[in-house]
Amino acid sequence: MYILYWSQKQLSKLILAVLLVTIFGIITLGIKRQELIVTTMQVAPIYRGDLNKKAVSFSFNVDWGEETIPALLDVLQKNNVKATFFVTGRWVRKNPELTKKIHAQGHQLENHGYSHPHADRLSKQDNKNEIEKTEKVIFDLIQHRTRFFAPPYGEKKPQVVSAAWELGYATVMWTIDTIDWHPSANETSFLRRVKDNLQNGAIILMHPKPVTVKALPALISHLKQEGYAIVLLKDIVAAH
Repeated sequence: MYILYWSQKQLSKLILAVLLVTIFGIITLGIKRQELIVTTMQVAPIYRGDLNKKAVSFSFNVDWGEETIPALLDVLQKNNVKATFFVTGRWVRKNPELTKKIHAQGHQLENHGYSHPHADRLSKQDNKNEIEKTEKVIFDLIQHRTRFFAPPYGEKKPQVVSAAWELGYATVMWTIDTIDWHPSANETSFLRRVKDNLQNGAIILMHPKPVTVKALPALISHLKQEGYAIVLLKDIVAAH
């Protein structure tokens, strides 16, 4: 059996070394934790706009429905309402004139990915490719640079949201889902879902469906009666 003897000087050095390693570890963990908090705050999706502003925003996700878009635009124009359209790149390629019309009427065009995939199943790089491809298609057509991203199917795993963030995009979800795409949707269910969940800063999700066109006049009338302004997404989430 060996007994190890330490001089007082050696013991002091050992204690100091242990203390330094411990302090360094604590500082490193603290920095990493702070970085994680900041990163999480930065890439967190937006679900709602300014709570202090009595305003809402209409958000249309578009990957189909070109046959309904003209009627939808007519309703918005007649009621002097501007909306935000999240369009896929492939839809823009197929419908360049409709895309130009949406933009010309003062609506906000934003990014819905290119091919409407299940974003959660893609890698971060593949999600970036989807976003960048759509950004280029839109910019080449109307010289507008998109800066908000609505993931298809509302999927928001870390590789989806961080891909958008690293490209300079804010990821946008919704406050109220009208579920207008469902076969059972009707004007009554559409309006009820909005009225029951109405709040300051609400982002109201819709799609180019006939039921939406029919329900919009009543929805717009109700919102105005309740004192809500209907504004573009970029105006309601300016604080972000």
